[in-house]
Amino acid sequence: MRYVKLSVKGINIKPKNEFNGSAVRGTLGWALKRVDENIFEMFFNKDNASSKYRLEIDFNSYDFSIYLFNDYIKYTPYFALAMEQMRALGLGVDRQKYDYEKIFLNDEPFMSNKGELLNKDIKSIEIIPQNSYKNIKVIFKTPFMINDKSTDFNPLSFFISLKRRFNEINGINERVFFDDNFSFSQRLMDYKLLRYSNNQGKKMNFYAKIGEIDFYNLSDECVRLLEIARLVGVGKHTAFGFGKIDLERIENE
Repeated sequence: MRYVKLSVKGINIKPKNEFNGSAVRGTLGWALKRVDENIFEMFFNKDNASSKYRLEIDFNSYDFSIYLFNDYIKYTPYFALAMEQMRALGLGVDRQKYDYEKIFLNDEPFMSNKGELLNKDIKSIEIIPQNSYKNIKVIFKTPFMINDKSTDFNPLSFFISLKRRFNEINGINERVFFDDNFSFSQRLMDYKLLRYSNNQGKKMNFYAKIGEIDFYNLSDECVRLLEIARLVGVGKHTAFGFGKIDLERIENE
């Protein structure tokens, strides 16, 4: 499984709302449609967008990254052009125009803020999970969306969804199941936000969770899936910036 990471850094305006994934994705979509309408349709008007790309955002900043996976890595130049054109469209409800420092590819300079290509070599990175420890803390850096409605956390469903995401990205069709030989403790809080959907023509509620989960005595496969999830995200609507996680080893195993 391979990926590339395109990042816009140094955006010189600040978001007015804490969670800005919808604003970034909306402007990115319009910019990509300007670049190539067929590619826009492929990425933004299909239900399985999470198998193609993930949007990564940060709270309190408009800086963002796009991860493209496997067969969709070839569309990297189109996304770079769309990122460059986004500033003319503006971000947020009031369409604030902005500038940025550079666009980066895999954390290396790729395009200047004048649209000049700084590196023509597009190299993808292979995802190689390396952790071998069994006790892991999962930290949700952005809200984790379980369902379209408020839902309690289910650890087996969590790992099943990770495996299904991995299979979808890699074109694997198989039955997914897990044993619950691990244990866990959670410190999750409800996170609710309201966004306007252009497709639906109305405001919609998003129900999510944020916080931490400690897992103990995980299988090798569960550990591998968590490592992959750091890149592909967890839960629903990762194309909006939901489901960014970090992992920490729990000491005294």
